[in-house]
Parts: sequence; structure tokens; C-alpha cells
Amino acid sequence: MKKIITFILLGFILTSCASSSNYNNSNIENYTLHIPEITSNGSQKNISQEKTNKKEEIEFKPKFKELSPLEKERINISVVNEDFEKILFIIAKAAGLNLIINDDIKKELPEEKRLITINLNQVTLKTALDIITNLTETTYKIKNGIIYISLYEEKFFDLNFLTSIRSSNYELGGDVLGNEDQKTEEDITTPLKGKIEIKGNTERKNIFDTIKNNIEKLLSKNGQYTLNEYTGTLYIRDKAKNIKTVSSFIKRIKEKYSKQVLIEAKIIEVNLEKKYQLGIRWENILRNNLKDTLHLSSSSSFFWNNSQSFILNLTGNPYFDIILEAIKKYGQIKIISNPRIRTIHGQPAFIGVGKSIAYIKEIKRETTASEGITTVETTIETSSVFDGLIFKVIPYLDKDDNILLSIIPIKSDITKLNTSTIDDYQITLPEINLRETSTVIKTRNNDLIIISGLIMNKEEKNNYSVPIISKAPIIGNLFKSREDLSSKVELVILLKVNLIK
Repeated sequence: MKKIITFILLGFILTSCASSSNYNNSNIENYTLHIPEITSNGSQKNISQEKTNKKEEIEFKPKFKELSPLEKERINISVVNEDFEKILFIIAKAAGLNLIINDDIKKELPEEKRLITINLNQVTLKTALDIITNLTETTYKIKNGIIYISLYEEKFFDLNFLTSIRSSNYELGGDVLGNEDQKTEEDITTPLKGKIEIKGNTERKNIFDTIKNNIEKLLSKNGQYTLNEYTGTLYIRDKAKNIKTVSSFIKRIKEKYSKQVLIEAKIIEVNLEKKYQLGIRWENILRNNLKDTLHLSSSSSFFWNNSQSFILNLTGNPYFDIILEAIKKYGQIKIISNPRIRTIHGQPAFIGVGKSIAYIKEIKRETTASEGITTVETTIETSSVFDGLIFKVIPYLDKDDNILLSIIPIKSDITKLNTSTIDDYQITLPEINLRETSTVIKTRNNDLIIISGLIMNKEEKNNYSVPIISKAPIIGNLFKSREDLSSKVELVILLKVNLIK
């Protein structure tokens, strides 16, 4: 009996220990016990228990692309001169899709296009469908579990182009003595005639007109298109083959016009020293002194554009500052302009630096006699000439990102504004020195172009006098002096071209 009681007690104790152990473990997992702290005043903070939530385990499941039935199944096809519609039915059935063939195929697709001969082994249903529609020059789309086969396809294109290429006109000088228009009025004329004029223009071109002309040639007989120039939206409905050709054409245009050309220019004048009156010796600078410093490649070129201008195309990574430092030995440098301009394929960019000077161009005198009274009305017409620099550049890009630059710099300098008196009237006769050249250069990204050799004679007259005394009669001339200076000035244009994609 005692043994039985002993076993019962042992069992009860073991059961109680196990229960207590489970409870404590549960509390340890769900609660955090904060040990009391003793504060500086000897008081004890309350003991608190905070429940901590178990961290939920996040299950990361890989996401797979949901494949179309046409991409899941594979098929073997081997036929000779079989109607393509029968093969399309087999493909649609294998994919578990419905099939609708448009009536335009039966009406317009020639019989020889309907019969195909192919041998395909273990290709996806989509590949087989693509091959068959390409052979028959048809198109398809899948919508709501239905394959639609049609002869014609519709497509929209977004054309983010400017509505037109900028048109521009530039003119220097003009008719100095306005004698060209002969009217009934009495003109104050002389045997002297002068016309200093340089005109130029770039034809206004609308890129959308160019796109229209090309699309009309690329579409089939029954192809249709609509182009909204304001929204830049092009809609085309045509055969798949023609749509593909138009898509390729639009892609090429977008690629070309999405690229920008950054042109950094330094336009300077060098007042040549006496020993360098023939101009800057670029061969000495580039081939001997700075060839290694400028890191020039073997493709750098040196050539004469005409009898006046000298063109250099430096390939590598040349720097403006190094070249400017090198030409300082040839004379004093004056920077006329230092612009940075961006433009796109076929878009002209202009730089103009200078001032416009007004002069009296024409004087007209109209005499009217009425009832013995003579009335003379005089009309004076003024004009203006430009003193400064006009610089035009147009970049053209090819498929290899080579840059073809059309460059036209024009520099005009007014040396004198002479006056001529005719019948008590004074007419201004400006004297202008012009320096201009026109060239086309093929260059690459990061190349540096130097246009030089445009030299002119510059004359200056300086008058010196002693204040007050020089204005005295007779002896005043003794305190005056005049200095006539003559020098040669060379115009140098540095252009660095960067292609921005």
C-alpha cells in the first residue's frame, strides 16, 4: 500500500513539474520581463511586463510570367501547297483558342499567296503563327481568347517633331546710294554707286511634309494614313508588310532627330605682330609644339578651303585653352564671342555679335508747282549696316554618328563713315571690310575644328593734343599730333562638336 502511494506521489510531482515547465516556457516566448531599477532617490520603479508579438514569417514566392497558350504548346507541321487557313485552324485548336478570319482576305489575297509549303519541327504555336502570317503577308491579333486574322493592320505613331525647320535670312550692307528706283520725283544722284551686300537664306522645310511624301510612296494601293501635325499623331492602315516598312522609316527619323549636337565656339581676332604678318603658322603649333599635349590622333587633317581660309580638323581630345595659349605668341588676342549652342539634325543655328549703324541712304526732293507757288518736299531715307559677326552652322548626322557641318562665318568691319555733300545735302558713305568663307566639314564626336587664315588690314588714326593750348589760334597746331597705325588682324574660329544622344 505504501509503495502504491509513493508511486502516486512521484507521478503527481513529475506531472506538476512538467506543467510548470510548459507554462514558464510559454511566458518566456510571449512576454519580456523588465528588471526593476533603483533610482537616485532610492525609490524603485514599477515592474512592468510587455507583450511582444511574434514576428510573422513572410513567405516569398517567385512570380512567373503567365505564358500564352501559343507559347506553351509546340507543334510539328509539314505541308506542301496547302491552304494556310487549314493550318491556322489546327494551330487555334491546339492552343484552345477561337479563330476568326476577316473577309478582306478572301476578297483581296491572291490564290498563290494562300498556298504555302513549310516544314516545322517542335516550334511553339506562336512561332508557327508568325511564320505563316509573314508568308501570306497577313496579320493577327489575340483578344479575349480569339485569334483575329486580317489582311490589314492599324497602327498609331507618336511624332514629337517641330512643325517646321527654321527659315532664316541674313543680309549685310545694302545699297549705299539708293539709285535703283526711278520715279517721277527728282532724285539727288551722282555717278557714285555702291552696293555692299551679302545675302543668304535657308529654305523653310516642314518635316511633316517630308514624312507625308515618303509615306505615300511606302503604302500599298489601298493603304490609308492620317497625320495630325499639331498633336504629332500618325495613323496608318495597311498591309503588315507596308506597316513594317513605315515603322522602320519612322524609327530611323526618330533616332536621327532625337540626337542633339552641342557646339562650343570661340571666335577670336589676333592682332598679328610684325614678324607674323602672313598669319598664324598652324603646322608649327600642331605638329611640333602641341601634338603630344593635345593628344591628337592620326586622323587629324589639315587642308586649305580656298585661297583665304585654312581648315583644321583635330581628332582626339583637344582643349581650347591650350590652343589659345599657343597662339598668343603671334599677337594680341581679342575674344569676339564665346557661345554654346545646341541644335539637331538639319536645324540651322545662328550666332550674331555686333552692332547696327544707321546712315543716310537716299535723299529725294519732290517739286510741286501750283498756282504760281512752288513747293519742295524733301524725303530722307536711312538704312543700316552691320558691324560685327554673323555665324551660321547646320549639322547633318549619318548612320555612323559622323557629323557633317555646313559652316558660314561672315565678319564685317566698318572702317569709315565718309560723308559726301550733294546740293547742300550730306550723304553717308560707309566703308566696310568683309571677311567670309563657306565650308562643309565631316567630323566626329569631340573633334575640334579650327577655321583660320581670314586676314585683313586694319587702319587706325589716333589724334593727340594738349588740352586748352591746342585750341589756340595759329600756335594750337604745334600742340597737336596725329598717328596713323596699320596692322593685320586674323580671324580664328574654334569649334568643338559634341554629340548628345
